[in-house]
Amino acid sequence: MSTITTIPLLIIDDHRLLRQTWTQLFNSYSRFRVAAQTGNPDEAPELVRKNKPEIALVDLNMKPTDGFAVIKNLRRQFPMLKIIAVSMFAIESYIDRIMRMGACGYITKNSPVEELFSGIDQVAEGKKYISRDMRSGMQNFPGESEGPKHDLNLLTIREMEVARMTKEGYSSREIAEKLSIKFKTVEVHRYNILKKLKFNNTAALVNHLSISQL
Repeated sequence: MSTITTIPLLIIDDHRLLRQTWTQLFNSYSRFRVAAQTGNPDEAPELVRKNKPEIALVDLNMKPTDGFAVIKNLRRQFPMLKIIAVSMFAIESYIDRIMRMGACGYITKNSPVEELFSGIDQVAEGKKYISRDMRSGMQNFPGESEGPKHDLNLLTIREMEVARMTKEGYSSREIAEKLSIKFKTVEVHRYNILKKLKFNNTAALVNHLSISQL
């Protein structure tokens, strides 16, 4: 008779509501147990030592320390820890980067609960996992075969935020207020976004982002 093994998890995300929601969700299933959770990446190594999670779910978009730095640090200190990166963005280069660091999976926050569970199960079994919306989304990006290549992978996390808010119709002053940064900084980000993605104006950028479902 087989015994169900409980997978201990560590959640590292700077959004308290998400941590609390995921903790309640995982703990409601016998298959999973949240061993620890934190919004402070600096606490992660000590939580791993004390609670010995099998898998860590790491948000890539944390501030001021992003998830890439957290993954690099955890992999260096705990090479046996399995790490799944979690992000709101479907960016192909993020997968390459986190996999080179030794992470085992990439799940976007648009994924359904069932896929989140399935991804964790597969990583626990020693497999790699990339969420379905990530795979299908990257196949549908336009402009890759001809004309200028509008490569979203070139953008930093902050530039992705500014690009998304620009697509949603926010002005530079509104973006500056919402992100708590200077108006001039937003303008620099917008200039860099247009330059990196090879667009002549914001209207062309917004149209591309709408198609790309950023």
